[in-house]
Amino acid sequence: MKRLILRNIHLHLGYFFVGLLIAFALSGIIMNHRNQWHPEKFEILTEDIQVQLPNEDKISKYYIKELTRSLQIFETLKRYNIYKEKLKIQFENTEIEIDTKTGKGEILFFY
Repeated sequence: MKRLILRNIHLHLGYFFVGLLIAFALSGIIMNHRNQWHPEKFEILTEDIQVQLPNEDKISKYYIKELTRSLQIFETLKRYNIYKEKLKIQFENTEIEIDTKTGKGEILFFY
């Protein structure tokens, strides 16, 4: 009898957590693609830039802060990385992508 009760509790908890997992997965997909489902609510402005970047090994968090200050972006830095010769910098409502070889890039403002 005790074993049957524990098995039922385990089964119902499993269903509950699977339901939570599905709900969080769906809400994550919806949040990531909300600008595609309602594009009239979002505006994206772009600005082309040309900067002189140092070598990739000299790009640090301090350099990123100085660069964004010179570009008149005063948001809090979320993350930055260099991948396939592209420097990507992300803020709350702004993203910057710069080619590390040429220094040409683009700023995306999300409103």
